[in-house]
Amino acid sequence: MGKYTQLAEQIVDGVGGADNVSSVLHCMTRLRFSLKDQSLANDAALNANDGVVSVVKGGGQYQVVIGNHVPDVYQEVTQVRGIGGGVATDEAPAERRSPLAAFQSFIQGVMMPTLTILMASGMIQGLLAILGNFHILAPTDTLYQLLNAAGQALFYFFPLFVGYNAAKQLKMSPFLGMALGAALMFPDIQNLEEAHLFGINVSGLSYAQTVIPILLLCLLAAPLERALNKVIPRVVRFFAPMLVMLICVPLGYAVIGPLANGLSNAMSNAFSWIAGFNLPLAGLLFGGLWQVLVMLGVHHALILVLIIDLIMGNPSQLMPLMGGASWAVMGVVFAIWLKTRDQKLKAATLPSWISGFFGITEPAVYGVLLPRIKFFVIACLGGAAAGLYGGLTHLTVYQMAGLGVFGAPGAINPGGQTGGNLLNWVIQALIGFAVGAILTYLMYRDPVPAMDTAAVEHDKAVKHEAKSLKEEEKAAKHEARAHALAAQEYATATAVPVATSTVTRTIPVYAPVTGKVVPLSEVPDPVFSQGMMGDGVAIMPTEGRLVAPFDGTVETAFPTGHAFGVRHDDGAEMLLHVGVDTVSLAGKHFTTKVEQGQRVNAGDTLVEFNIPEIESAGYSLATPIIVTNGDEFPTITNHASGDVVAGDKLFEINN
Repeated sequence: MGKYTQLAEQIVDGVGGADNVSSVLHCMTRLRFSLKDQSLANDAALNANDGVVSVVKGGGQYQVVIGNHVPDVYQEVTQVRGIGGGVATDEAPAERRSPLAAFQSFIQGVMMPTLTILMASGMIQGLLAILGNFHILAPTDTLYQLLNAAGQALFYFFPLFVGYNAAKQLKMSPFLGMALGAALMFPDIQNLEEAHLFGINVSGLSYAQTVIPILLLCLLAAPLERALNKVIPRVVRFFAPMLVMLICVPLGYAVIGPLANGLSNAMSNAFSWIAGFNLPLAGLLFGGLWQVLVMLGVHHALILVLIIDLIMGNPSQLMPLMGGASWAVMGVVFAIWLKTRDQKLKAATLPSWISGFFGITEPAVYGVLLPRIKFFVIACLGGAAAGLYGGLTHLTVYQMAGLGVFGAPGAINPGGQTGGNLLNWVIQALIGFAVGAILTYLMYRDPVPAMDTAAVEHDKAVKHEAKSLKEEEKAAKHEARAHALAAQEYATATAVPVATSTVTRTIPVYAPVTGKVVPLSEVPDPVFSQGMMGDGVAIMPTEGRLVAPFDGTVETAFPTGHAFGVRHDDGAEMLLHVGVDTVSLAGKHFTTKVEQGQRVNAGDTLVEFNIPEIESAGYSLATPIIVTNGDEFPTITNHASGDVVAGDKLFEINN
């Protein structure tokens, strides 16, 4: 029987038994199960298990967070009742993903890499509207025209960006996807007055500032490229993209494009009908149910349609209806932070409502509200109230902008008449925040552990006995002090040395990577940001090299090169994890320089990694540096801050 056999059996039982496991993978800290039915898993039992740090669900996987020793637990798990497994790869096999999960993953992969640039471009447009409304710049000014180009470029050439991202998602050449997008919007074929192709009238067609045509075209081109690559010899492989372009561009322009534009117009008209039918009712429903739609993962389709409408230059009265929901979440969590005396909860709520101010509500929703479902409902009520106000006042968004407070520029009308709409945006945010905060402040109470009658009586008896023995305890303390003094005098007189039972160890830890030091709470992964793996800091790397933080031994060197466990000669154990979810890269862009069990000195290179490639793939490079055996080394002191160079002193750990 192995060291982790019992834990492995408990984990398998917790995920619904061996028959419920399609496969199990592992990364540096987690077992990643693909389950046939996630409802059979017992979250509570797993979270209560001392050997389990937490349970996380995402990407179609049921993730059981274990810690640095996950490879050992994994070995035991794969031997329990014949379960098979492997090292985690970039995605679950397609047959284990529902159509909804596949669609959600596809849309996220297409839109998320450009989301920050979309928001930045929208905010530039909002800034231009302010400058124009206050007559600081005129549309004829050169600076205005340059800033307008900066703000409009992404929207105008959006098919190029969508083509690149869609191709990556479909395992097709990204540059071929970009070339298809460029061909669709080539200037000479936009809005032709007299044009026919395949007997179809293609006059007046334009694909600039569109999304759906290039998405559908990539769905056609991807399997065609794969089929051609199988039959065309590698030496003339350039024939594959040539044939894809020859086939897909005419079909895309004359057949797929018009159908896609028709679909876009139909969806836009459907939302316009909803807004025209009863905008306040739509605000009440969208605002109140928005967080529920986010939890179900069906919000991506709605957001995609609304973004497409904005990119095409159509102001939206539906998009702002959901904006108050995030402010309601902030209000609820802010009120809990004010009222709770639970220091652990207070520590969790503070960063949650602050991040919500900038539009990031996931930590608040999943970490604070869902475990307290009543207050999740209150957040929904606040969102409904804010959405109702937005509908009553016909609040409008004119361009993509940021999240949270940075969404305000989106409410600025480039054509003037901005003040009232922007004021309504502010009032809607305040309504959502106020309803959530006030209701929560009135209703929140820290939970009191329940006690039965016998326990209450026992507690009273214990208190009474403690009171009656108070004087005896004082006398005992005096007697103990006298004995201690006598022992000390005896030891001094007889010159017998008294050995100490413990030795304080202070271990300096040196920065393993060059970059900027940030708190663990800023790492976009709850396993690290909530300290589930242990205490420490994180570094945002500016140089693609990870080195040993002290003299010791490489206890764990993950085969993908993204994470290492290093043990100091005095026993401290350190986890170095390059980026978040970078295990999905399966070793791509990482070059490992050491082996498991190898002796290293401080500053020895552990791995080299390509920062631009990893970031372009959409991964955060926040690198946690964590003490994983905090029970032996519970104290971290003398934190460095700001920019550090690999080899600089980062902090000290003490037992």
